[in-house]
Parts: sequence; C-alpha cells; structure tokens
Amino acid sequence: MSNSKKSHGGFNRNAAFSLALIALIVLAVVLFAGSNLGWNATAKTQVSEAESPQASREIVASVDDAGGIVIEKSDITEDALFVSYDADGMAMGVLAVRASDGSIRTAWNTCQVCNGSPAAYFVQEGDVLVCRNCGNQFTMDQVGMTSAGCDPVPISGSARIETDAQILIPIETIEANKGLFTNWKQA
Repeated sequence: MSNSKKSHGGFNRNAAFSLALIALIVLAVVLFAGSNLGWNATAKTQVSEAESPQASREIVASVDDAGGIVIEKSDITEDALFVSYDADGMAMGVLAVRASDGSIRTAWNTCQVCNGSPAAYFVQEGDVLVCRNCGNQFTMDQVGMTSAGCDPVPISGSARIETDAQILIPIETIEANKGLFTNWKQA
C-alpha cells in the first residue's frame, strides 16, 4: 500500500510540473507570436499602422495684436493641423484642414457632445479624425460643416476672417468659446 501512495504522489507532482511547463511554453509562444503580429499585450487589441495615430502636425498659435489666433494658409494641408492656444491660462485647440474641394475647414478641437470630458479632442488616424473620448470618426471634408452632434465644433462664417494668406480667429470668437475647454486634456 505504501508503494501505491508514493507512485500516486509522484504522478501528481510530475503531472503538475508538466502542466506548469506546458503553460509557460504556451504563454511564451503567445507573447512572442503576438509581439510579432503587432498585438498590444496590455490592451489585448491588434494595432496596425493604419489605425495608429499618425505623427501630429501640431503648432502653437501665432497671435495678432488683438490677441486673436493667426493660422498661415500655407501650413494647412489635407492632414489636420492642430493649433494650440493659451487663453489666459486655459488651453484651447483649433484644427484646420484643407478639404478635398480645396476649401479650408476650421473647428475647435473638441467634440460638441463630449466637450466636458478631458478626452474630448481629436487625433488624426489615417484619413479620419477620431474623438479620443467617444471614438466617433469624421472625414476631413466634414470638419466645420456640421454643428450638431458628436463632431468638432465649427469655426466658420463671421467667427473667422479669411485673407489671401491667413485664417484669423478673433479674440471675441475665442472668448465666446472658452467654455468648451474647461476640462480639456486635464486628466
């Protein structure tokens, strides 16, 4: 009887060791294969180059004599230009892009619905803008064209002045929209 207990106990230890070894091998294979396939082990989602945010085109706003934002048209392309602005200590942002029809579109870089959230701002992923709070996506042609819903807050009409070389956002427009940025990027 004592021999069967030893044999049985030895089997359990060997089985446990074998199972632990197999689990480690499987884990190593999954981690190695996942890293080669572009898997992010933390988020457990696949990240492709097309989905990852592209290098941002970010600039600090030039300011005119009255304190308004000045954006050079020559800086605006089909890739979003993100313009940061300090309004008396409050961070604000504008995005500017050249639409497929050649027109220049501008909007506040915050989502109309999500703007109370610190993550209510847009990044460019491929050829779309994505709200970091809700995930809604917008084409460059939609920027500044819609004014209701979960999309960038338009800056158009009399809210901006367009010259041959520049887009100007007057201080009055800035002051009237400060409330959109109360919690912006403060996390």
